[in-house]
Amino acid sequence: MIRWFQTLADKIRHAFGSSGEEVSDVTPFIRRKSGAELLRRKRLKVALVAAIIGVLSAAIELPLPAEDLYRAARAQLRVRPAPQDIAVITIDDKTLNSFERHLPTRHHDSRVIDRLVAAGVTKIVFDRAHADPETPASDARFAQTLARHRGKVWLGMAPARQHGFQQIDEIVPQPEFRKVASLAAMIGQATPFGLSLILPTAVEYRGNQQPSLSAVLAGYQGPALRYRPDYAFNPGTVSSYSYVDVLEGKMPISDLRGKKVIIGNTFFESSDYYIMPLNYNGRIAGVYFHVLGAHTLKRGTPIDLLWVPTMIIVGVAVVVQALNRRRSSKPLWTAVIALLAASFILDEFTINIDIMSGLLAVAVAAFGFQRINRKYFASDVDAMTTSAISSDRPSAERDVYALKIANLAELSEDWSDREIGDFVNTLIAYVKGPGEVGDVAFERDLLVWLAPRMETVELERHADGLALMLKTAISHDWQSSNGSPALGIDTNHDLPVSLRIKKAMQAADEAAARGVRFIINDAAHLEARNQRLELIRVLEKGLRDRDIGVAYQPKIDLASGRIVGAETLIRWQPNGRDFINPQELVLKDSSQEP
Repeated sequence: MIRWFQTLADKIRHAFGSSGEEVSDVTPFIRRKSGAELLRRKRLKVALVAAIIGVLSAAIELPLPAEDLYRAARAQLRVRPAPQDIAVITIDDKTLNSFERHLPTRHHDSRVIDRLVAAGVTKIVFDRAHADPETPASDARFAQTLARHRGKVWLGMAPARQHGFQQIDEIVPQPEFRKVASLAAMIGQATPFGLSLILPTAVEYRGNQQPSLSAVLAGYQGPALRYRPDYAFNPGTVSSYSYVDVLEGKMPISDLRGKKVIIGNTFFESSDYYIMPLNYNGRIAGVYFHVLGAHTLKRGTPIDLLWVPTMIIVGVAVVVQALNRRRSSKPLWTAVIALLAASFILDEFTINIDIMSGLLAVAVAAFGFQRINRKYFASDVDAMTTSAISSDRPSAERDVYALKIANLAELSEDWSDREIGDFVNTLIAYVKGPGEVGDVAFERDLLVWLAPRMETVELERHADGLALMLKTAISHDWQSSNGSPALGIDTNHDLPVSLRIKKAMQAADEAAARGVRFIINDAAHLEARNQRLELIRVLEKGLRDRDIGVAYQPKIDLASGRIVGAETLIRWQPNGRDFINPQELVLKDSSQEP
Protein backbone atom coordinates (compact mmCIF):
# COMPACT_ATOMS: atom_id res chain seq x y z
CA MET A 1 0.00 0.00 0.00
CA ILE A 2 2.88 2.40 0.80
CA ARG A 3 4.49 1.59 -2.53
CA TRP A 4 1.18 2.30 -4.29
CA PHE A 5 0.95 5.75 -2.71
CA GLN A 6 4.60 6.45 -3.58
CA THR A 7 3.84 5.60 -7.20
CA LEU A 8 0.78 7.85 -7.14
CA ALA A 9 2.84 10.67 -5.62
CA ASP A 10 5.46 10.24 -8.36
CA LYS A 11 2.71 10.56 -10.97
CA ILE A 12 1.49 13.74 -9.30
CA ARG A 13 4.99 15.22 -9.23
CA HIS A 14 5.48 14.24 -12.86
CA ALA A 15 2.16 15.84 -13.79
CA PHE A 16 3.03 19.12 -12.07
CA GLY A 17 6.70 19.16 -12.99
CA SER A 18 9.65 19.63 -10.69
CA SER A 19 9.77 22.60 -8.37
CA GLY A 20 12.55 24.28 -10.30
CA GLU A 21 10.99 23.87 -13.75
CA GLU A 22 10.33 27.08 -15.65
CA VAL A 23 7.72 27.53 -18.36
CA SER A 24 8.46 29.52 -21.48
CA ASP A 25 6.46 32.74 -21.71
CA VAL A 26 5.83 32.20 -25.40
CA THR A 27 4.94 28.52 -25.41
CA PRO A 28 3.12 27.61 -22.19
CA PHE A 29 0.96 25.09 -24.00
CA ILE A 30 4.02 22.92 -24.69
CA ARG A 31 3.91 22.06 -21.01
CA ARG A 32 0.15 22.27 -20.45
CA LYS A 33 -1.18 21.06 -23.76
CA SER A 34 -4.88 21.19 -22.97
CA GLY A 35 -7.57 21.92 -20.44
CA ALA A 36 -7.87 18.18 -19.92
CA GLU A 37 -4.28 18.14 -18.68
CA LEU A 38 -5.09 20.90 -16.20
CA LEU A 39 -8.14 19.01 -14.94
CA ARG A 40 -6.13 15.79 -14.73
CA ARG A 41 -3.52 17.44 -12.51
CA LYS A 42 -6.06 19.01 -10.23
CA ARG A 43 -8.03 15.78 -9.99
CA LEU A 44 -4.91 13.78 -9.20
CA LYS A 45 -4.22 16.17 -6.34
CA VAL A 46 -7.75 15.57 -5.08
CA ALA A 47 -7.25 11.80 -5.46
CA LEU A 48 -4.04 11.93 -3.43
CA VAL A 49 -5.63 13.99 -0.65
CA ALA A 50 -8.65 11.66 -0.54
CA ALA A 51 -6.42 8.57 -0.34
CA ILE A 52 -4.32 10.06 2.47
CA ILE A 53 -7.41 11.02 4.46
CA GLY A 54 -8.87 7.54 3.95
CA VAL A 55 -5.72 5.76 5.12
CA LEU A 56 -5.19 8.05 8.11
CA SER A 57 -8.81 7.69 9.21
CA ALA A 58 -8.45 3.91 8.98
CA ALA A 59 -5.18 3.94 10.92
CA ILE A 60 -6.73 5.81 13.85
CA GLU A 61 -10.07 3.96 13.48
CA LEU A 62 -11.92 7.24 13.11
CA PRO A 63 -15.01 5.78 11.36
CA LEU A 64 -15.20 2.72 13.64
CA PRO A 65 -18.58 3.64 15.22
CA ALA A 66 -20.12 4.00 11.75
CA GLU A 67 -18.44 0.73 10.75
CA ASP A 68 -19.98 -1.07 13.72
CA LEU A 69 -23.44 0.30 12.98
CA TYR A 70 -23.25 -0.71 9.33
CA ARG A 71 -22.00 -4.15 10.32
CA ALA A 72 -25.00 -4.49 12.66
CA ALA A 73 -27.35 -3.34 9.89
CA ARG A 74 -25.93 -5.97 7.54
CA ALA A 75 -26.46 -8.58 10.23
CA GLN A 76 -30.10 -7.59 10.54
CA LEU A 77 -30.55 -8.17 6.81
CA ARG A 78 -29.07 -11.68 7.26
CA VAL A 79 -30.77 -12.50 10.57
CA ARG A 80 -31.42 -16.20 11.20
CA PRO A 81 -32.23 -18.54 14.13
CA ALA A 82 -29.29 -19.71 16.18
CA PRO A 83 -28.45 -23.45 15.99
CA GLN A 84 -29.81 -25.42 18.94
CA ASP A 85 -26.71 -27.41 19.85
CA ILE A 86 -25.62 -24.88 22.49
CA ALA A 87 -27.83 -23.90 25.42
CA VAL A 88 -27.49 -21.20 28.06
CA ILE A 89 -28.13 -21.86 31.73
CA THR A 90 -29.05 -18.41 32.98
CA ILE A 91 -28.36 -17.18 36.49
CA ASP A 92 -31.32 -14.82 36.17
CA ASP A 93 -33.45 -12.78 38.54
CA LYS A 94 -35.68 -15.81 39.15
CA THR A 95 -32.63 -17.71 40.39
CA LEU A 96 -31.41 -14.85 42.57
CA ASN A 97 -34.89 -14.45 44.08
CA SER A 98 -34.93 -18.12 45.07
CA PHE A 99 -31.52 -17.63 46.75
CA GLU A 100 -32.58 -14.40 48.46
CA ARG A 101 -30.59 -12.32 45.93
CA HIS A 102 -27.39 -14.29 46.41
CA LEU A 103 -25.41 -16.03 43.69
CA PRO A 104 -25.45 -19.83 43.65
CA THR A 105 -22.85 -21.50 45.86
CA ARG A 106 -20.47 -24.24 44.81
CA HIS A 107 -22.81 -26.78 46.43
CA HIS A 108 -25.42 -25.61 43.89
CA ASP A 109 -22.90 -25.69 41.04
CA SER A 110 -21.94 -29.26 41.95
CA ARG A 111 -25.54 -30.42 41.84
CA VAL A 112 -26.17 -28.65 38.52
CA ILE A 113 -23.07 -30.25 36.98
CA ASP A 114 -24.21 -33.70 38.10
CA ARG A 115 -27.67 -33.19 36.65
CA LEU A 116 -26.34 -31.88 33.35
CA VAL A 117 -23.89 -34.77 32.92
CA ALA A 118 -26.66 -37.22 33.77
CA ALA A 119 -28.84 -35.59 31.09
CA GLY A 120 -26.18 -36.28 28.45
CA VAL A 121 -24.62 -32.81 28.10
CA THR A 122 -21.27 -33.10 26.30
CA LYS A 123 -19.60 -29.88 27.54
CA ILE A 124 -20.27 -27.62 30.52
CA VAL A 125 -18.66 -24.16 30.37
CA PHE A 126 -18.82 -21.62 33.20
CA ASP A 127 -18.74 -17.91 32.36
CA ARG A 128 -17.52 -17.55 35.96
CA ALA A 129 -13.99 -17.93 37.33
CA HIS A 130 -14.65 -19.46 40.78
CA ALA A 131 -11.67 -17.44 41.93
CA ASP A 132 -12.76 -16.60 45.46
CA PRO A 133 -12.84 -19.25 48.22
CA GLU A 134 -16.10 -20.19 49.89
CA THR A 135 -16.34 -22.62 52.77
CA PRO A 136 -13.86 -25.52 52.91
CA ALA A 137 -16.72 -27.99 52.57
CA SER A 138 -18.26 -26.38 49.47
CA ASP A 139 -14.83 -25.94 47.83
CA ALA A 140 -13.95 -29.56 48.53
CA ARG A 141 -17.21 -30.85 47.14
CA PHE A 142 -16.86 -28.71 44.01
CA ALA A 143 -13.32 -30.00 43.45
CA GLN A 144 -14.56 -33.60 43.81
CA THR A 145 -17.35 -32.95 41.31
CA LEU A 146 -14.87 -31.49 38.80
CA ALA A 147 -12.58 -34.49 39.26
CA ARG A 148 -15.46 -36.90 38.76
CA HIS A 149 -16.38 -35.23 35.45
CA ARG A 150 -12.86 -34.41 34.31
CA GLY A 151 -12.76 -33.38 30.62
CA LYS A 152 -16.37 -32.18 30.56
CA VAL A 153 -16.18 -28.97 32.60
CA TRP A 154 -14.40 -25.70 31.76
CA LEU A 155 -14.08 -22.84 34.25
CA GLY A 156 -13.76 -19.22 33.15
CA MET A 157 -10.54 -17.23 33.57
CA ALA A 158 -9.01 -13.92 32.52
CA PRO A 159 -5.23 -13.40 32.23
CA ALA A 160 -3.48 -10.27 33.46
CA ARG A 161 -3.70 -7.53 30.84
CA GLN A 162 -3.22 -3.84 30.22
CA HIS A 163 -6.35 -1.75 29.68
CA GLY A 164 -5.31 1.75 28.75
CA PHE A 165 -3.20 3.02 31.64
CA GLN A 166 -4.67 0.45 33.98
CA GLN A 167 -3.06 -2.90 34.77
CA ILE A 168 -5.69 -5.59 35.40
CA ASP A 169 -4.67 -8.60 37.47
CA GLU A 170 -5.48 -12.12 36.40
CA ILE A 171 -8.70 -13.77 37.49
CA VAL A 172 -8.34 -17.54 37.66
CA PRO A 173 -10.07 -20.40 39.55
CA GLN A 174 -8.75 -21.65 42.87
CA PRO A 175 -5.63 -23.87 42.58
CA GLU A 176 -7.50 -27.04 43.58
CA PHE A 177 -10.03 -26.40 40.80
CA ARG A 178 -7.36 -25.78 38.17
CA LYS A 179 -5.90 -29.22 38.86
CA VAL A 180 -9.05 -31.06 37.82
CA ALA A 181 -10.82 -28.73 35.38
CA SER A 182 -9.89 -27.09 32.10
CA LEU A 183 -9.73 -23.30 31.75
CA ALA A 184 -11.36 -21.09 29.12
CA ALA A 185 -10.90 -17.36 28.64
CA MET A 186 -14.05 -15.38 29.27
CA ILE A 187 -12.73 -11.99 28.19
CA GLY A 188 -13.84 -9.75 25.33
CA GLN A 189 -13.09 -6.20 24.24
CA ALA A 190 -15.72 -3.63 23.44
CA THR A 191 -14.97 -1.19 20.63
CA PRO A 192 -15.36 2.59 21.17
CA PHE A 193 -18.94 3.49 22.12
CA GLY A 194 -19.45 -0.23 22.83
CA LEU A 195 -21.14 -0.86 19.47
CA SER A 196 -19.25 -4.09 18.82
CA LEU A 197 -17.48 -6.79 20.79
CA ILE A 198 -14.23 -8.51 19.83
CA LEU A 199 -13.52 -11.97 21.19
CA PRO A 200 -10.32 -14.04 21.14
CA THR A 201 -10.10 -17.70 20.18
CA ALA A 202 -7.26 -18.17 22.69
CA VAL A 203 -5.18 -16.21 25.21
CA GLU A 204 -1.66 -16.55 26.57
CA TYR A 205 -1.55 -17.66 30.20
CA ARG A 206 1.69 -18.59 31.95
CA GLY A 207 3.33 -19.73 28.75
CA ASN A 208 0.36 -21.77 27.54
CA GLN A 209 -2.48 -21.08 25.11
CA GLN A 210 -5.86 -21.26 26.81
CA PRO A 211 -8.94 -21.45 24.52
CA SER A 212 -11.77 -18.98 24.89
CA LEU A 213 -15.28 -19.93 25.95
CA SER A 214 -16.53 -19.58 22.36
CA ALA A 215 -13.66 -21.71 21.02
CA VAL A 216 -14.48 -24.47 23.53
CA LEU A 217 -18.17 -24.41 22.65
CA ALA A 218 -17.37 -24.48 18.92
CA GLY A 219 -14.64 -27.12 19.16
CA TYR A 220 -12.42 -24.66 17.31
CA GLN A 221 -8.92 -25.93 16.44
CA GLY A 222 -7.69 -23.14 14.17
CA PRO A 223 -5.06 -20.41 14.73
CA ALA A 224 -5.32 -17.95 17.59
CA LEU A 225 -7.05 -14.78 16.43
CA ARG A 226 -9.42 -12.02 17.43
CA TYR A 227 -12.79 -11.81 15.74
CA ARG A 228 -16.24 -10.30 15.92
CA PRO A 229 -19.23 -12.56 16.62
CA ASP A 230 -21.72 -12.72 13.79
CA TYR A 231 -24.73 -10.71 14.95
CA ALA A 232 -26.88 -12.33 12.27
CA PHE A 233 -27.60 -15.15 14.74
CA ASN A 234 -30.67 -14.06 16.67
CA PRO A 235 -29.83 -14.34 20.40
CA GLY A 236 -33.54 -14.61 21.14
CA THR A 237 -33.57 -18.04 19.52
CA VAL A 238 -30.75 -19.47 21.68
CA SER A 239 -32.04 -22.26 23.95
CA SER A 240 -32.09 -20.82 27.49
CA TYR A 241 -33.02 -22.36 30.84
CA SER A 242 -33.12 -20.82 34.27
CA TYR A 243 -30.40 -22.08 36.62
CA VAL A 244 -32.83 -22.70 39.44
CA ASP A 245 -35.12 -24.75 37.17
CA VAL A 246 -32.21 -27.01 36.21
CA LEU A 247 -31.16 -27.25 39.85
CA GLU A 248 -34.63 -28.24 41.04
CA GLY A 249 -35.53 -30.40 38.05
CA LYS A 250 -38.37 -28.16 36.93
CA MET A 251 -37.56 -28.46 33.22
CA PRO A 252 -37.36 -31.46 30.88
CA ILE A 253 -33.73 -32.34 31.44
CA SER A 254 -33.80 -34.56 28.36
CA ASP A 255 -33.97 -31.37 26.26
CA LEU A 256 -30.24 -30.94 26.93
CA ARG A 257 -29.13 -34.36 25.70
CA GLY A 258 -26.17 -34.11 23.31
CA LYS A 259 -25.86 -30.36 23.74
CA LYS A 260 -23.15 -28.08 25.07
CA VAL A 261 -24.12 -25.62 27.77
CA ILE A 262 -22.68 -22.39 29.13
CA ILE A 263 -23.63 -21.06 32.55
CA GLY A 264 -23.55 -17.28 33.04
CA ASN A 265 -25.13 -14.27 34.71
CA THR A 266 -28.18 -12.69 33.09
CA PHE A 267 -29.86 -11.01 36.08
CA PHE A 268 -30.78 -7.36 35.72
CA GLU A 269 -28.16 -5.89 38.06
CA SER A 270 -25.30 -7.76 36.40
CA SER A 271 -22.51 -5.65 34.92
CA ASP A 272 -21.96 -8.30 32.23
CA TYR A 273 -24.17 -6.63 29.64
CA TYR A 274 -23.05 -5.25 26.27
CA ILE A 275 -24.59 -3.28 23.45
CA MET A 276 -25.97 -5.14 20.47
CA PRO A 277 -27.09 -2.41 18.05
CA LEU A 278 -30.51 -2.74 16.38
CA ASN A 279 -31.42 -5.73 18.57
CA TYR A 280 -32.99 -6.33 21.97
CA ASN A 281 -33.20 -2.67 22.85
CA GLY A 282 -29.45 -2.57 22.38
CA ARG A 283 -28.32 -4.69 25.41
CA ILE A 284 -27.89 -8.42 25.98
CA ALA A 285 -25.99 -10.43 28.58
CA GLY A 286 -22.36 -11.20 27.80
CA VAL A 287 -22.89 -14.97 27.95
CA TYR A 288 -24.92 -14.78 24.71
CA PHE A 289 -22.01 -13.18 22.87
CA HIS A 290 -19.92 -16.28 23.62
CA VAL A 291 -22.67 -18.42 22.10
CA LEU A 292 -22.87 -16.19 19.00
CA GLY A 293 -19.08 -16.39 18.78
CA ALA A 294 -19.17 -20.19 18.93
CA HIS A 295 -21.71 -20.34 16.08
CA THR A 296 -19.49 -17.94 14.11
CA LEU A 297 -16.42 -20.14 14.58
CA LYS A 298 -18.33 -23.26 13.57
CA ARG A 299 -18.97 -21.69 10.15
CA GLY A 300 -15.26 -21.33 9.47
CA THR A 301 -12.16 -19.45 10.54
CA PRO A 302 -13.04 -15.72 10.56
CA ILE A 303 -10.86 -13.61 8.28
CA ASP A 304 -10.51 -9.89 8.91
CA LEU A 305 -9.01 -8.07 5.91
CA LEU A 306 -9.43 -4.71 7.65
CA TRP A 307 -9.45 -1.69 5.30
CA VAL A 308 -6.79 -2.76 2.80
CA PRO A 309 -9.08 -4.19 0.05
CA THR A 310 -11.39 -1.21 0.40
CA MET A 311 -8.64 1.34 -0.09
CA ILE A 312 -7.33 -0.55 -3.12
CA ILE A 313 -10.79 -0.47 -4.73
CA VAL A 314 -11.33 3.16 -3.78
CA GLY A 315 -7.83 4.11 -4.94
CA VAL A 316 -8.45 2.60 -8.36
CA ALA A 317 -11.87 4.26 -8.65
CA VAL A 318 -10.58 7.68 -7.60
CA VAL A 319 -7.64 7.54 -10.01
CA VAL A 320 -9.91 6.41 -12.86
CA GLN A 321 -12.21 9.32 -12.03
CA ALA A 322 -9.24 11.70 -11.91
CA LEU A 323 -8.07 10.60 -15.36
CA ASN A 324 -11.58 10.75 -16.84
CA ARG A 325 -11.99 13.61 -19.30
CA ARG A 326 -15.69 13.92 -18.48
CA ARG A 327 -17.31 15.05 -15.26
CA SER A 328 -19.23 11.81 -14.78
CA SER A 329 -18.89 10.34 -11.27
CA LYS A 330 -19.70 6.80 -12.41
CA PRO A 331 -16.38 5.28 -11.18
CA LEU A 332 -16.98 6.60 -7.66
CA TRP A 333 -20.58 5.38 -7.52
CA THR A 334 -19.49 2.01 -8.88
CA ALA A 335 -16.90 1.71 -6.11
CA VAL A 336 -19.44 2.65 -3.42
CA ILE A 337 -22.01 0.13 -4.64
CA ALA A 338 -19.33 -2.56 -5.00
CA LEU A 339 -18.12 -2.02 -1.43
CA LEU A 340 -21.61 -2.04 0.07
CA ALA A 341 -22.48 -5.25 -1.77
CA ALA A 342 -19.11 -6.96 -1.22
CA SER A 343 -19.14 -6.39 2.55
CA PHE A 344 -22.63 -7.91 2.73
CA ILE A 345 -21.71 -10.96 0.64
CA LEU A 346 -18.39 -11.58 2.42
CA ASP A 347 -20.17 -11.65 5.78
CA GLU A 348 -21.68 -14.97 4.71
CA PHE A 349 -18.18 -16.40 4.38
CA THR A 350 -17.00 -14.99 7.75
CA ILE A 351 -14.77 -12.51 5.90
CA ASN A 352 -14.79 -8.94 7.17
CA ILE A 353 -13.72 -5.80 5.33
CA ASP A 354 -13.93 -2.30 6.78
CA ILE A 355 -15.42 0.08 4.24
CA MET A 356 -16.14 3.33 6.08
CA SER A 357 -12.64 4.76 5.62
CA GLY A 358 -12.98 4.01 1.91
CA LEU A 359 -16.38 5.70 1.78
CA LEU A 360 -14.88 8.70 3.57
CA ALA A 361 -12.15 8.85 0.93
CA VAL A 362 -14.81 8.65 -1.80
CA ALA A 363 -16.76 11.48 -0.16
CA VAL A 364 -13.65 13.66 0.01
CA ALA A 365 -12.83 12.88 -3.62
CA ALA A 366 -16.41 13.52 -4.75
CA PHE A 367 -16.41 16.89 -2.96
CA GLY A 368 -13.11 17.87 -4.56
CA PHE A 369 -14.16 16.71 -8.01
CA GLN A 370 -17.46 18.57 -7.67
CA ARG A 371 -15.64 21.82 -6.89
CA ILE A 372 -13.42 21.29 -9.93
CA ASN A 373 -16.47 20.54 -12.09
CA ARG A 374 -18.24 23.70 -10.95
CA LYS A 375 -15.25 25.81 -11.90
CA TYR A 376 -14.11 24.07 -15.06
CA PHE A 377 -17.29 22.57 -16.54
CA ALA A 378 -20.36 24.26 -17.97
CA SER A 379 -23.45 23.65 -15.87
CA ASP A 380 -25.82 22.69 -18.67
CA VAL A 381 -23.63 20.59 -20.95
CA ASP A 382 -20.74 18.19 -20.52
CA ALA A 383 -18.11 20.65 -21.75
CA MET A 384 -15.38 22.64 -20.05
CA THR A 385 -15.55 26.34 -19.26
CA THR A 386 -13.00 28.84 -20.51
CA SER A 387 -11.25 28.67 -17.12
CA ALA A 388 -9.95 25.22 -18.09
CA ILE A 389 -8.19 26.43 -21.23
CA SER A 390 -7.22 29.87 -19.96
CA SER A 391 -3.69 30.98 -19.09
CA ASP A 392 -2.03 34.12 -17.74
CA ARG A 393 0.77 33.71 -20.27
CA PRO A 394 0.76 34.39 -24.01
CA SER A 395 0.81 31.71 -26.69
CA ALA A 396 2.53 32.69 -29.92
CA GLU A 397 1.72 29.34 -31.51
CA ARG A 398 -2.07 29.47 -31.33
CA ASP A 399 -5.02 31.53 -32.40
CA VAL A 400 -8.04 31.85 -30.13
CA TYR A 401 -11.49 31.13 -31.60
CA ALA A 402 -14.97 31.91 -30.27
CA LEU A 403 -18.12 30.63 -31.95
CA LYS A 404 -21.48 32.22 -31.21
CA ILE A 405 -24.85 30.92 -32.35
CA ALA A 406 -26.65 34.26 -32.59
CA ASN A 407 -30.15 32.92 -31.96
CA LEU A 408 -29.35 29.93 -29.75
CA ALA A 409 -32.01 30.97 -27.22
CA GLU A 410 -34.64 30.92 -29.97
CA LEU A 411 -33.35 27.63 -31.36
CA SER A 412 -33.40 25.88 -27.99
CA GLU A 413 -36.64 27.38 -26.70
CA ASP A 414 -38.46 24.05 -26.82
CA TRP A 415 -35.44 21.81 -26.17
CA SER A 416 -34.71 19.80 -23.08
CA ASP A 417 -31.35 20.07 -21.27
CA ARG A 418 -30.30 16.82 -22.93
CA GLU A 419 -31.15 18.13 -26.40
CA ILE A 420 -29.22 21.33 -25.74
CA GLY A 421 -26.28 19.23 -24.60
CA ASP A 422 -26.50 17.08 -27.75
CA PHE A 423 -26.58 20.22 -29.90
CA VAL A 424 -23.49 21.69 -28.23
CA ASN A 425 -21.65 18.35 -28.37
CA THR A 426 -22.45 18.12 -32.10
CA LEU A 427 -21.00 21.58 -32.66
CA ILE A 428 -17.91 20.60 -30.68
CA ALA A 429 -17.46 17.52 -32.87
CA TYR A 430 -17.68 19.67 -36.02
CA VAL A 431 -15.25 22.21 -34.60
CA LYS A 432 -12.68 19.55 -33.72
CA GLY A 433 -13.11 17.69 -36.98
CA PRO A 434 -9.87 16.28 -38.41
CA GLY A 435 -7.74 19.27 -37.37
CA GLU A 436 -5.48 20.00 -34.40
CA VAL A 437 -8.10 21.58 -32.17
CA GLY A 438 -7.73 20.48 -28.55
CA ASP A 439 -10.33 21.09 -25.89
CA VAL A 440 -13.42 23.13 -26.73
CA ALA A 441 -14.92 25.19 -23.89
CA PHE A 442 -18.52 26.35 -23.59
CA GLU A 443 -19.58 29.54 -21.87
CA ARG A 444 -22.96 31.26 -22.10
CA ASP A 445 -23.80 30.71 -25.78
CA LEU A 446 -20.25 30.57 -27.09
CA LEU A 447 -17.77 27.82 -27.89
CA VAL A 448 -14.12 28.74 -27.35
CA TRP A 449 -11.01 26.85 -28.43
CA LEU A 450 -7.37 27.28 -29.40
CA ALA A 451 -5.96 26.10 -32.72
CA PRO A 452 -2.57 26.32 -34.47
CA ARG A 453 -1.65 29.77 -35.76
CA MET A 454 -2.33 30.62 -39.43
CA GLU A 455 -1.29 33.40 -41.75
CA THR A 456 -3.94 36.09 -42.26
CA VAL A 457 -5.08 35.01 -45.75
CA GLU A 458 -5.25 31.34 -44.80
CA LEU A 459 -7.01 32.22 -41.56
CA GLU A 460 -9.70 34.20 -43.40
CA ARG A 461 -10.37 31.28 -45.76
CA HIS A 462 -10.45 28.84 -42.84
CA ALA A 463 -12.84 31.01 -40.80
CA ASP A 464 -15.16 31.58 -43.73
CA GLY A 465 -15.26 27.86 -44.56
CA LEU A 466 -15.79 26.88 -40.93
CA ALA A 467 -18.68 29.30 -40.51
CA LEU A 468 -20.34 28.04 -43.69
CA MET A 469 -19.84 24.40 -42.65
CA LEU A 470 -21.40 25.03 -39.24
CA LYS A 471 -24.36 26.84 -40.76
CA THR A 472 -24.92 23.92 -43.15
CA ALA A 473 -24.59 21.43 -40.27
CA ILE A 474 -27.17 23.27 -38.16
CA SER A 475 -29.56 23.39 -41.11
CA HIS A 476 -29.08 19.68 -41.91
CA ASP A 477 -28.66 17.99 -38.53
CA TRP A 478 -31.09 20.15 -36.57
CA GLN A 479 -33.54 21.02 -39.35
CA SER A 480 -33.16 24.73 -38.67
CA SER A 481 -32.39 27.48 -41.13
CA ASN A 482 -32.29 30.07 -38.36
CA GLY A 483 -28.92 29.07 -36.90
CA SER A 484 -26.44 31.85 -37.58
CA PRO A 485 -22.91 30.94 -36.46
CA ALA A 486 -20.55 33.87 -36.04
CA LEU A 487 -16.81 33.52 -35.38
CA GLY A 488 -14.52 35.78 -33.43
CA ILE A 489 -10.81 35.06 -33.81
CA ASP A 490 -8.08 36.73 -31.78
CA THR A 491 -4.54 36.85 -33.21
CA ASN A 492 -2.90 39.18 -30.70
CA HIS A 493 -0.27 36.63 -29.77
CA ASP A 494 1.60 38.85 -27.31
CA LEU A 495 -1.41 39.11 -24.98
CA PRO A 496 -2.21 36.58 -22.22
CA VAL A 497 -4.45 33.75 -23.38
CA SER A 498 -7.10 34.63 -20.78
CA LEU A 499 -7.41 38.15 -22.19
CA ARG A 500 -7.41 36.86 -25.77
CA ILE A 501 -10.31 34.54 -24.93
CA LYS A 502 -12.35 37.52 -23.77
CA LYS A 503 -11.45 39.48 -26.89
CA ALA A 504 -12.36 36.55 -29.15
CA MET A 505 -15.73 36.29 -27.39
CA GLN A 506 -16.28 40.03 -27.85
CA ALA A 507 -15.41 39.68 -31.53
CA ALA A 508 -17.92 36.81 -31.88
CA ASP A 509 -20.62 38.91 -30.21
CA GLU A 510 -19.79 41.79 -32.55
CA ALA A 511 -19.86 39.53 -35.62
CA ALA A 512 -23.26 38.17 -34.61
CA ALA A 513 -24.61 41.68 -34.00
CA ARG A 514 -23.33 42.92 -37.37
CA GLY A 515 -24.51 39.83 -39.23
CA VAL A 516 -21.10 38.80 -40.59
CA ARG A 517 -19.63 35.31 -40.57
CA PHE A 518 -16.41 36.20 -38.77
CA ILE A 519 -14.29 38.99 -37.36
CA ILE A 520 -10.55 38.63 -36.91
CA ASN A 521 -9.51 40.58 -33.86
CA ASP A 522 -6.01 41.49 -34.99
CA ALA A 523 -3.97 44.66 -34.47
CA ALA A 524 -5.68 46.47 -37.37
CA HIS A 525 -9.14 45.58 -36.07
CA LEU A 526 -8.18 46.73 -32.59
CA GLU A 527 -6.94 50.05 -33.98
CA ALA A 528 -10.09 50.57 -36.05
CA ARG A 529 -12.26 49.56 -33.14
CA ASN A 530 -10.48 51.95 -30.82
CA GLN A 531 -10.92 54.74 -33.36
CA ARG A 532 -14.63 54.04 -33.60
CA LEU A 533 -14.94 53.97 -29.82
CA GLU A 534 -13.12 57.28 -29.62
CA LEU A 535 -15.38 58.67 -32.36
CA ILE A 536 -18.45 57.57 -30.45
CA ARG A 537 -17.08 59.21 -27.31
CA VAL A 538 -16.53 62.45 -29.18
CA LEU A 539 -19.94 62.17 -30.79
CA GLU A 540 -21.58 61.89 -27.38
CA LYS A 541 -19.67 64.98 -26.33
CA GLY A 542 -20.81 66.77 -29.52
CA LEU A 543 -24.42 65.98 -28.70
CA ARG A 544 -23.96 67.44 -25.24
CA ASP A 545 -22.13 70.52 -26.59
CA ARG A 546 -24.65 71.01 -29.45
CA ASP A 547 -21.92 70.81 -32.10
CA ILE A 548 -24.31 68.87 -34.33
CA GLY A 549 -26.62 70.88 -36.54
CA VAL A 550 -29.09 70.48 -39.39
CA ALA A 551 -28.48 71.43 -43.07
CA TYR A 552 -30.90 71.32 -45.95
CA GLN A 553 -30.03 70.14 -49.44
CA PRO A 554 -32.54 71.33 -52.08
CA LYS A 555 -34.10 69.10 -54.72
CA ILE A 556 -34.40 70.91 -58.11
CA ASP A 557 -36.61 70.07 -61.08
CA LEU A 558 -34.13 70.13 -63.96
CA ALA A 559 -36.82 70.92 -66.54
CA SER A 560 -38.14 74.02 -64.78
CA GLY A 561 -35.26 74.90 -62.51
CA ARG A 562 -37.65 75.19 -59.57
CA ILE A 563 -36.93 73.88 -56.04
CA VAL A 564 -39.38 71.09 -55.43
CA GLY A 565 -38.13 69.82 -52.07
CA ALA A 566 -35.19 69.37 -49.74
CA GLU A 567 -33.24 66.69 -47.86
CA THR A 568 -32.52 67.21 -44.21
CA LEU A 569 -28.90 66.42 -43.36
CA ILE A 570 -27.07 66.28 -40.06
CA ARG A 571 -23.74 68.04 -39.96
CA TRP A 572 -21.17 67.65 -37.21
CA GLN A 573 -18.51 70.26 -36.69
CA PRO A 574 -16.65 69.42 -33.45
CA ASN A 575 -15.13 72.44 -31.69
CA GLY A 576 -15.70 74.66 -34.73
CA ARG A 577 -13.20 72.70 -36.85
CA ASP A 578 -13.77 70.81 -40.10
CA PHE A 579 -17.00 68.93 -40.65
CA ILE A 580 -16.78 65.15 -40.00
CA ASN A 581 -17.11 62.98 -43.11
CA PRO A 582 -20.28 60.87 -42.74
CA GLN A 583 -18.41 57.84 -44.11
CA GLU A 584 -16.43 57.69 -40.86
CA LEU A 585 -19.63 56.98 -38.97
CA VAL A 586 -20.45 53.88 -41.04
CA LEU A 587 -19.30 50.97 -38.86
CA LYS A 588 -20.12 48.09 -41.15
CA ASP A 589 -17.09 46.32 -42.67
CA SER A 590 -18.17 45.48 -46.22
CA SER A 591 -15.17 43.17 -46.74
CA GLN A 592 -16.67 40.59 -44.35
CA GLU A 593 -20.29 40.55 -45.46
CA PRO A 594 -21.84 37.12 -46.04
